[in-house]
Amino acid sequence: GVIVIGAYPEDFYEGLNLSNIPIVLVDSYLENHEYKEVKLDDIYGGYIATKYLIEHGHNKIAFMSGKIKDGGDCSDFMALLSSAVNAVRNFDSKIKIMLHVPCDKDIEKVLWWYSQAEKYEIDYDVIGLSYYSFFTGTDFSIVRETVKNLANKFGKEVCIAETSYPWTLSWNDNENNLVGREEQLISGFPATKEGQQNYLNELCKKVYDSGGLGVFWWEPEAVSVSGFTSSIENLSWFDFDNQYIGTKFLK
Repeated sequence: GVIVIGAYPEDFYEGLNLSNIPIVLVDSYLENHEYKEVKLDDIYGGYIATKYLIEHGHNKIAFMSGKIKDGGDCSDFMALLSSAVNAVRNFDSKIKIMLHVPCDKDIEKVLWWYSQAEKYEIDYDVIGLSYYSFFTGTDFSIVRETVKNLANKFGKEVCIAETSYPWTLSWNDNENNLVGREEQLISGFPATKEGQQNYLNELCKKVYDSGGLGVFWWEPEAVSVSGFTSSIENLSWFDFDNQYIGTKFLK
């Protein structure tokens, strides 16, 4: 007999079927078949995994998934997300829960995602957004419009949960950097120590003026050192001698 674990293309199963060998599927997600099958309860698994982490003192828990097609069916994902949220709420209802997605040039894509969270009644507190000019685009107005639209539509606190910007386009190791070209920069914000600070100041202003909660930098300490390379050492808050360059959040 054959035990098949995981998901494979349908023609794979058709080939096995021709062999006339007894087959048992484990966690296959294959529909409309006549094989013996052992299914996994992903929803309950998400619940007990989150519950276990919380009970053992972990309070910074992230659930990450692959890309959900815009406009597609996300019911399974939302069910799994809901189970994890319930585990947190059952442990301590005071813990704040953030749902975090990247900004997009098309604001409607971001609005759609949170509308799905609302549709499936996901219980959360804060909307978190990533904004990187080198991924999302160098139009700074994206931030203001996205934060304002989300805050108005869903009535949640909104923050920039991830951002960064270079203080130089140089590098300090042999790892390819995420940012190294002028076209990745926002006009008026050069890749200098002053430019990095001004970027942070302007981003915070746009978030606050749009009703947002605040900004988190990812990740200020990501330097390159012996035995540990970094693709973002020029986005950190330390120079290539590992000296703090002075970037800070202003009140």
